[in-house]
Amino acid sequence: MNAVNRIVLIFVLMALVSGCAELDQGLSKGSDILAPRDYVTGKRELNPISEQDEVQQATQAGESILAEARQRGVAVDTDKEMLLRLQEIMNRIAKVSHRTNLPWEVHLIESPEVNAFTIGGGKIFFYRGAFGGLIDPNNDNEIAAVMAHEIGHVVARHTGKSMGQQLAAKISSKAKKSTGGDLYRASYSTLHEDEADKIGVLYMSLAGYDPTDVPGIWARANKKYGSDPKAHNYAYDHSLNEDRFVKTNTLSVFALSYYKGQGVENADYKTILDSNNLTGKKATEEGSGFAAAIKAAADTYTSHLEAKTEEHKRQGQMQQDKLNAQRLSKVTYKMQNTTTGYKGIFGNIQNLSNNVVKNATVTVLYVNQAGKVVHSEDVLIQNLSILPGQSASWSTLLKNVPGSTGIVVQTSDLTW
Repeated sequence: MNAVNRIVLIFVLMALVSGCAELDQGLSKGSDILAPRDYVTGKRELNPISEQDEVQQATQAGESILAEARQRGVAVDTDKEMLLRLQEIMNRIAKVSHRTNLPWEVHLIESPEVNAFTIGGGKIFFYRGAFGGLIDPNNDNEIAAVMAHEIGHVVARHTGKSMGQQLAAKISSKAKKSTGGDLYRASYSTLHEDEADKIGVLYMSLAGYDPTDVPGIWARANKKYGSDPKAHNYAYDHSLNEDRFVKTNTLSVFALSYYKGQGVENADYKTILDSNNLTGKKATEEGSGFAAAIKAAADTYTSHLEAKTEEHKRQGQMQQDKLNAQRLSKVTYKMQNTTTGYKGIFGNIQNLSNNVVKNATVTVLYVNQAGKVVHSEDVLIQNLSILPGQSASWSTLLKNVPGSTGIVVQTSDLTW
């Protein structure tokens, strides 16, 4: 039985086995199971994963992630000095969070990927590439900012909520007799990412890490990578680097009132967690269990719609950026053998705009005889300084794509 049917069945059974006087109490218990209160906001949202299952699944998934890395010859947790530093920062932030009792742990994977992530249940992972690629490794405040963001995801239970939003969408589509899978694609929605930023900035401030260092991370990321979502697979979930700089700059100002100095824990953190100017005042629930159940479902579906709207907005912006890139540049290319004997695509991209181009993305479309695209590949050209009217070269290997009879090359993104 799938999760959607389980939800429906639980409420039906409660109605059948309970008397009228007991029905509301049963529905209230059902709400506690299927739509528990958010630790941060106090509001209910559908979450089909219990906290016990969340921890158990995260533990198993975490072991698999580490085992797979080791099998590929990637070192894990070998830099004891950095690992202890990460653990200290994590423990200080977790202590002032809304979920202090989780089995918190952090791991350092010696991979060049510029990323840090969580799978819920208190499990956090940093790739070595995040240090220097995104975070200043000598700045504990910046490390704390990323750590607190991931802890924010865990505390808000975003992994389970993402599943809950998809379940709400499925229930709605069934009610409309829809056969389409109208679900947003992000593991976390942009709204979840923004919420984790708010929670994270609050937590790091309460733990004694300076929140004014947060915007610098995203200013540096925007300067280094631009705000091309395709460059880091942020097309549907994270705010773009430029937007994130603006948002976190505002959040850091709000959080300053809770920051008592470097390394100084705010003694009033428990009171502040319930009411503050970042996450708001924690809601208290009143009314019947039936009302709680209905409101939880409605709020969850509303969150799904907001996430879907954000995805469509991002898709539209990307399409507009692509059209602008094609209008403001000219790309030429030829195919010839490389020095190693393979066939390659060698091209030039000319800047037709009035600005200096810092990064560019060229898309190679492999088409069949009918002109239909059977494969596409993005070639990211970074660290450029193409002045107006000037050109820069680029190249990539020609792929052997079954069914393709030719290629089409076009500019799909420019950053200034």
